[in-house]
Amino acid sequence: MSNLTKRTFRPIDALMRQVLCGASVFSMMAAAGVAHAQESPEKDSDVAEVSDIIVTADKVGLLEKKPSSTVLGFDKPLLETSRSATLISDETISRYGIDSLDALAKISPGTFTGTYYGVAGALNIRGTLAENYFQGFKLVANNGSYNTPVAAASRIDIVRGPPSPIYGAGRVGGFLNIAPKSARDGGKYITSPTGSISATYGAYDRYQLVGELGLPLRLGDTDGGLYTYLEYDHGDQFYRGISPERFVGQMSLTLDMPGDWSYELDGMLYKSDGETQTVGWNRLTQDLIDNSTYITGQNTALTASPGAPYLTAIQTVQGGGINGAPYPALTYTNAAGFRGGGLGYQYNGTSLVTDGRFPLNSGVGTTQLSPRTVYISEADLSKTTAPTIYSGLTKTFENDDWLKLEGFFSHLSHKRFVSYGYPAWVRGGVAEARLTFRNKSSLFDDKLTIETIAGVGNRYMWGRHMQSFNSGVIALNRRDISVGATPTDSVCGPFDEGITDDSIPPNCLGWENDVHSKVNNYGAFITSDIELYDSLSLTIGGRFDNFKVNTRDTGIRSFVNPAPVRDSADKLTYTASLSYKTPFGIMPYVTYAKSAALIYNQAGDIAPNLVRNGGWILDSKLKEVGFKFQLLNGTLVGSFAYYSQTRPQLFGLPPVSVITAGKGQELEMRWLATSNLSFTFAGNLQKTRIKGPNSTIAFIPPSVLCGQTPECLISMAGGSLRTLLTLIPGREGDYTYTAIPRRVWSLYASYSTDDHDWGKAGVTWGVTYASKTSGSLPNAVVYPSYYVSNLSAFYKKDAWELSVNVNNLFDKLYFTPVADIYENQAALPSKGRIWRASVKYSF
Repeated sequence: MSNLTKRTFRPIDALMRQVLCGASVFSMMAAAGVAHAQESPEKDSDVAEVSDIIVTADKVGLLEKKPSSTVLGFDKPLLETSRSATLISDETISRYGIDSLDALAKISPGTFTGTYYGVAGALNIRGTLAENYFQGFKLVANNGSYNTPVAAASRIDIVRGPPSPIYGAGRVGGFLNIAPKSARDGGKYITSPTGSISATYGAYDRYQLVGELGLPLRLGDTDGGLYTYLEYDHGDQFYRGISPERFVGQMSLTLDMPGDWSYELDGMLYKSDGETQTVGWNRLTQDLIDNSTYITGQNTALTASPGAPYLTAIQTVQGGGINGAPYPALTYTNAAGFRGGGLGYQYNGTSLVTDGRFPLNSGVGTTQLSPRTVYISEADLSKTTAPTIYSGLTKTFENDDWLKLEGFFSHLSHKRFVSYGYPAWVRGGVAEARLTFRNKSSLFDDKLTIETIAGVGNRYMWGRHMQSFNSGVIALNRRDISVGATPTDSVCGPFDEGITDDSIPPNCLGWENDVHSKVNNYGAFITSDIELYDSLSLTIGGRFDNFKVNTRDTGIRSFVNPAPVRDSADKLTYTASLSYKTPFGIMPYVTYAKSAALIYNQAGDIAPNLVRNGGWILDSKLKEVGFKFQLLNGTLVGSFAYYSQTRPQLFGLPPVSVITAGKGQELEMRWLATSNLSFTFAGNLQKTRIKGPNSTIAFIPPSVLCGQTPECLISMAGGSLRTLLTLIPGREGDYTYTAIPRRVWSLYASYSTDDHDWGKAGVTWGVTYASKTSGSLPNAVVYPSYYVSNLSAFYKKDAWELSVNVNNLFDKLYFTPVADIYENQAALPSKGRIWRASVKYSF
């Protein structure tokens, strides 16, 4: 495509060119929509260059403005990159009303995210949990510690598949990379102070203040720029009892210095309070999902101390204990036993039975449950601090080769308590240094070009993960959420006022697991992009890594030896892609990759049992074939991909590395139909299977024992039912992971007017469809398929802009199962219709 002349084509020229060149069916479908395309650019801000064709009026930022190095490590246009990926600009984020990771499914296929206790910390890409990056460096894990901010990004890159060898060992499922806002756009610095101030007010008294300021810098022969972003957000959520408060601060300094040196410094600070986790609705029955009919009632056998707002750990079992043992003398059971939480459940050798000691015996009945009513308590807490710093120094040589030294630091401190009896204190960090050299050479009169990037790096991770769930006090069905939290369904934890990890209230939950981990990773890498006749491209790369791990669990009920466990491993990973750019705008490609990844928890900690059994670092594999297309003079762009992958995932209690196998197809299209109207489509079909047998411990609902009947739930609602998954019929071998829908697609349209004396306006409207999901056990509750619609609109005149966003426009009620071990016991109802309105002043 680089041999095309740079000019603006008329629509009929574009149409005829595609027909004569034998364009695909995609261009034929789109041809009718270009009849009103504009003949010349309106102004510079409405012009984007895609490859070597100039396209006008990209009013919502759908087309790539400049080549990206996120996917393969090379600065290549996405449409010439032999991997499935989506780049989302800040303009698209704004116009589509994207305010959380969950909303990225509007624009990117394969990114449906199940609820991780209501906190959108990480995407689910291709059926498995993905990793978060900042400027090409992997952040500390964030499964559900805090809501990853998206509004502070200049661009969000979603890569489906493993990271480039440059970025370190990673999982093949995919990752998300955040690029911060900068004073340099498209290689040019701003020339005068610029910025904006905005205020947002929304449903349930949510308000937000955002300030942005960019300043040009001129220090002698040094050109540069400074950009800052500040965000404060507070207010109630749709769910009653959850009222988070958060602050995001971001700074970017870029300098071009004498001698062809350049420097970049980026920093981000995230602080939040009140992003509490919730399982949503408990006491699951199909009638609850279909008709919102909730079984009420409480158990009076458990009693709290007079005046106490909670049960102590001993009072939750009242002498029952796990397998009949009292709380102070807990012991770990083997694979033939059953950990029942001491609430009346027993394993008789072939099945699970209950002695009925803890039924619902007060207030039993039914009621209609509001989706705003979820499992929450005033005692629940969530406090997070997460600073991140990136630094990069680059030397550019006369032939455009460069040498780059980068440093990265990220830390996470997160306290969490959920009143059903789950406290956690996560502290983790990463420090990384990377040295890279890039060389590009041409042979045979530029018919053959070879671009190579090679380097070395060191990544050091540390984490301390304190949590409690081994004692069996957790019982989701104990609480009647239509009544709310009471002393007899709440458990006291370690985070009372003035209490530290060394001073825990008597008989309250202590730190049953206290994992301390350190990992040192030295790596060397090389990757090359070999292009022949500007058409045939081979991208190959690999890296060698040495990993050393030191971990121990000193918790009071960790069930493992507290002595340190050490191990080391050498891993060789590689990736290869072959692509061909046809003269009519279609680029088929094929990719194969083998990657290695650490299997770590929420603090970057690695469980000692994983090190002992060799499951702390495992291989992933990817096979992918697809094609990119750029048709109708660059106004219709997109990609199709088919993939087959295997990758490990952390599952259950105690944490075990389980292998998942996924297959799927993905289609993404972006069409600038006219100078004012554009469309996007993102859709995928996927199927993920768990390679069995899965011997992890899971919480299971009473329906496994006696069916989905009110009598069954009433007799066992006090219980904490845990069992080995292999004891459940149908799960001894491989099984399908049904908590992620098989089919998801989104179709959106966006219309923006031209500039007028009265200003300009626009609207974006669309719908997302997700097929049915369910729990992972036989006879599990089924969550029906659904459509959800969203609407965004704006009006802009001079320096002022008014925008309105409405999520779930038609107030649709749907459900997503809770991730992790509770996916069969709880589900989160959807947020109803939520609106927000913003006023922005730019200067």
